[in-house]
Amino acid sequence: MQQFPITRQHFIREASSVKAHIGDKDIHLMSKEYSTGSLGWYGSEKHPMMLDDGTEVWVQTTVQIIAVNSKLAEDEPKQRSLNV
Repeated sequence: MQQFPITRQHFIREASSVKAHIGDKDIHLMSKEYSTGSLGWYGSEKHPMMLDDGTEVWVQTTVQIIAVNSKLAEDEPKQRSLNV
């Protein structure tokens, strides 16, 4: 199985927010550590969408992006304090 190329902490530090374009709406996604241990991005918003006949309906759009093999991300080693 392929390893995840960075540590969990590296991902959390460096994963910027992203946006997904659905219809004519941008959904803003924030980086997330899922309860399963996977890493990725998540966003959910309510917004109107138009049907082909011009009728407006409100929808809730949820976008979830999971980094492949991110559950395998290792933790950075804990730094030991020096007691002098």
